[in-house]
Amino acid sequence: MAYRIGSVSGSERLKVDGLYSHLLDRARRNCSGPDPRVYLSPDGGLTEVRALLANPRRSVRLDKLEAGEPIVVAGWEVGGDRRLHQDAPWLCGQGRAKVRSDDTIEPTDEPWDRIS
Repeated sequence: MAYRIGSVSGSERLKVDGLYSHLLDRARRNCSGPDPRVYLSPDGGLTEVRALLANPRRSVRLDKLEAGEPIVVAGWEVGGDRRLHQDAPWLCGQGRAKVRSDDTIEPTDEPWDRIS
């Protein structure tokens, strides 16, 4: 459930309990297995595939989340119900949000931190 906690540069800042840990868990799951794209190698690079299977994947997003740094996500990644999107219409469409480790979110024009 989101709730309003104040104004940030004329726009709303909201808190969504558990959002940061949810994004961290999802990033860890996404990086826990091999990248499925390695199997699409046209030259059949079997050695490369074996090396990638032996080393876990990392992402900039996962590194930032594990360090407790803010990340920028696409609005749809925040999820929520209709009330959240009524309070934060900037989450709809192409909107982006900066998510902080204290579970606060705010609109941003910064480029989003890719999932992988």
